[in-house]
Amino acid sequence: MAQQQSKIVNGVNVDGLFQTIDVIKEDPSIAKFNFRAKNEWVNGAENKTTVSDFYGAGKTHVRSKPYVFTKDEPEVLLGTDHGANPVEYALTALAGCVTTTLVYYAAAKGIKINKVESTLEGDIDIRGLLNLDENVKVGYESIQVNFKIDSDAPEEELNELIQIAKKHSPVANTISNATPVNISLSKEYKMTDDISSFSSETFDAIEKRRAVKHFDENHKFTEKEIEKLLSLAVLSPTSFNIQNWRFLVVKDSKLRQKIRECAWDQAQVTDSALLLILCADLKAWEKKPQRYWKNASKEAQDFLVPAIGNFYKENEQLQRDEALRSVGISAQTLMLAAKSAGYDSCPMIGFNSQKVAELINLPKDFIIGMMLVIGKAKEPANPRGGQLRLEEVVFIDRF
Repeated sequence: MAQQQSKIVNGVNVDGLFQTIDVIKEDPSIAKFNFRAKNEWVNGAENKTTVSDFYGAGKTHVRSKPYVFTKDEPEVLLGTDHGANPVEYALTALAGCVTTTLVYYAAAKGIKINKVESTLEGDIDIRGLLNLDENVKVGYESIQVNFKIDSDAPEEELNELIQIAKKHSPVANTISNATPVNISLSKEYKMTDDISSFSSETFDAIEKRRAVKHFDENHKFTEKEIEKLLSLAVLSPTSFNIQNWRFLVVKDSKLRQKIRECAWDQAQVTDSALLLILCADLKAWEKKPQRYWKNASKEAQDFLVPAIGNFYKENEQLQRDEALRSVGISAQTLMLAAKSAGYDSCPMIGFNSQKVAELINLPKDFIIGMMLVIGKAKEPANPRGGQLRLEEVVFIDRF
C-alpha cells in the first residue's frame, strides 16, 4: 500500500501542524519552551551571541550547529560596523516572527502564499539611551511594519492574516507588551595567584563538589532538569568525537531497590533524586562513524572517518581504555553541572557490576564505567580525608 503523503502548504506540513495542536491539547506541558542564548563581548560595541540549544516538547534539543550572530554599531555611533546593531536585530526578529506566524496560519487555513516581503522602520531618540532627558523613552518610540503579499486570496483575507500574525507572534507581543526582563550579575570570573580569590561559578563548583552519601528521598527532579543535565553531559569530549558514552536513567523504583541490593545496600542508590548508570559502547568507533563528523568539511571527513577505524581496530584494550576515559570525563561534567545548579552527587564503583549488568540488560558490546547518583543532600559530606600537596603529584618535564 502506498504511503499517504502529508499535506504541504507554503512549505508547512499542515497535517503535522494539526497533529501537534492535538497533542498539546492532550498534554499542555509539551507547549512549554525555553530558548537560550549566550553572549560574549568582543570589543567596543561589538558582541557575539551564540544559539545552540533549547528546551521544548519535554526535552532539550541541540541544533545541528551553533548559530553565531555578530552585533556592532555603525561608525556614527562609535562602532566599527562589523554587524547590525541590537535594535536592528530586534527588527529582524520581529520581521521573521510575524512572517512565520502569518505563513503558518495561512497554511492552516489552506491559503496559498506565493511571496511575502516586508519592510520595517523603527524610530529611536538616543537621548533616552544617553540619559540626557528623562522624558524621552528608552528604546523604540514606534515601529512600522508594511507587508507585500502575493496570493490569490482576497485582500480581506490577507488583512485578516496580518492581524492574526500581529496578535499571535511571540516577538510582536514581547515588544508590544511589557514582558519582564530580569538582569542580574553572576559571580565575576578572574584568576590570580591566590586560589582564595578564585570566584567563578566553575571554580566554586570544583571546590565545593563532594561525594554525598545521604540524600533527601522526597526531592524529585523534573524531566526538564534531567534533560538539562544530560544535554550538558553529551558535550563532554571524547576521542575522535565518537561519543561512546551511554547514559541509563533508572526510574523504576523496584529496579533501583534491586540495584541497591547489588551495591551493599548503599542508601543513596534509592534515596537520590536521580540514578544514572554510566556505560560506554566499546564498538561505537565502528558504528556509522561518519555521523561523528557530519558537519565537518569533506576534507576533514575523508581523513578522520577512516582514521577512527585504523586507530581502534583489533585493539580491544584501547577500546576499553577509551570507554572508561569517556565515562570518567562525562561523570565529572555531570557532577560539576549538578553542583552549579545547587545539587550534590556521588560517583559509585561499589557494586557488583555483573549483577547490575544482568538487571539492566546491558548489551554485549557495552561496559559499565560507574554509577552516579544526584540529588538534594540531606546531610553534608564528611570533611576531606586528606589532600596531597601539589609537589607530591605535579612534576615538570620529567619524573
